[in-house]
Amino acid sequence: MLDAMNMVIGQHKPSDVIHDRDRGAQYTSVTFSLRCAETGAKSSLGSVEGACDGAICENFFAILQCEFLDRRRFRTNAEVLMAIFEIV
Repeated sequence: MLDAMNMVIGQHKPSDVIHDRDRGAQYTSVTFSLRCAETGAKSSLGSVEGACDGAICENFFAILQCEFLDRRRFRTNAEVLMAIFEIV
């Protein structure tokens, strides 16, 4: 995971990073946490009590893809964005 993160940061040089992670050992290691702090990457990982933090967002995007995007054809990315903005 650390190698993948370093590759993305090296190639894209993002200014704002939010890392969506779970409680797997690769994400909770000291080395990975230190690298996130060095790069300014923020974690979407919530508190121990908040096990459903990401579930609402993941459910929204799954429904968006399955029920909306997969049922229509778009010619451009701009058309996709406009269609999403219309329903939100």
